[in-house]
Amino acid sequence: MILVIVSWILTIIFAYLNKEALLFLSIKPNIGSFDKTSFYFISTNVTDVFSVYLSFAYFVGFQLTFIYLLYNVYMFFIPALYNKERKNLSFFLKLSFSLWLLSLLILNKLVLPLCWEFFSSFQSSSTNSVNIFLEIRITEFFSLYVLTYYVTTYAVQCFVILFSAISILKKKLVFIRATRKVFHLAFFVLATLITPPDVISQLVLGSIFILIYELVIIIIILKDFRVS
Repeated sequence: MILVIVSWILTIIFAYLNKEALLFLSIKPNIGSFDKTSFYFISTNVTDVFSVYLSFAYFVGFQLTFIYLLYNVYMFFIPALYNKERKNLSFFLKLSFSLWLLSLLILNKLVLPLCWEFFSSFQSSSTNSVNIFLEIRITEFFSLYVLTYYVTTYAVQCFVILFSAISILKKKLVFIRATRKVFHLAFFVLATLITPPDVISQLVLGSIFILIYELVIIIIILKDFRVS
C-alpha cells in the first residue's frame, strides 16, 4: 500500500508537469468541429485554470494508479491460487484492460466528437433575431470530459461482467440464443443514453456494442473449445 500511495503521488506530480500536453490530448478529438472558427476556452474565475490543471493531474493519476493497484492485488493473490484459477483471473484482467483501451478509442474517436459537434451546432445560431454564441468554460469542458469518460468506460466494462456471467453457465449456447435479441436491444438503449439525441451516432455506437458482444461470445466459445 505504501508503494501504491507513493506511485499515486508521483503520477500526479508528473501528470501536472505535463498538464498542457494532457489537456491538448483531451481537446484534440474535438478540434475538427472548429475548423472555421477560433477555438478557445474562457475562464470566469481566477482559480479556474489552476483547478482544472490540478483536477486533470489527479484524474490521470487516479486512473493509472488504479490499474497499478489491480496488478499488485493480482500478484499478491497469485501464490494462493490453483493453476486454473490463475489462468482464469489472468484472462479476466487482460480482457478488462483490453476493453479499457477500447473504451478510450471509442471515447476519443466517436463519443466526444459526436457530443461536441452536437452541442457546438447551436453556436452562432439565431432565434427570433437573438444571436446565441457558445463560449465554453474550461471547467465545464473538464466536467464533460470526465463524465463521458466514466460513462463510456463503465459501459464497455459491462462486457467483462457479461463475459464472467456467461462463462459460469453450463448451457451457454442455449442462453446466448435465447437472449441475443434482448442484448442487442439493450445495447441500442445504452447507446441512446450515452450519445447525443442523434440517430446516426446512436446506431453507430449501438452497432459497436453489438460487435463487442459478438466478439465476447466468440472468445467464450473458443475458450470452451480449448478446454474440451
